[in-house]
Amino acid sequence: MVEQNQSQAEDIFKTIKGLFQIDHIEFKSIISLMTDNAQDMVGEKSGLLNHFKSQNNSIYSFGCICHKINLVLVNLFKVIDRKINEIEDFIPEELLELWDVHDFVNSVTGYFNYSYKRQED
Repeated sequence: MVEQNQSQAEDIFKTIKGLFQIDHIEFKSIISLMTDNAQDMVGEKSGLLNHFKSQNNSIYSFGCICHKINLVLVNLFKVIDRKINEIEDFIPEELLELWDVHDFVNSVTGYFNYSYKRQED
């Protein structure tokens, strides 16, 4: 593990490239790259992926599944919350318990949303 004080893709790439050189890892042996879905990581012009592909164009990349799940859930709950606000007065009493599922999944979104803090701790 290496401490990285710079967050730009080019600086991250230089650090990784240096580590690869120390361990005699060639870019042609790299199969895939997994990152979060930030522009600095997957941006087409200057993202980390672009730097990797400049060394090996056949590298397969996919974003972090936790971040993708989080994006889906955040958008889903925006729609659900909007719909709940529209129909809340019309929900039968016996169905109100189902909103516990909503709260549970909402807490899961928070867990993924703040995963960088969890990893740091």
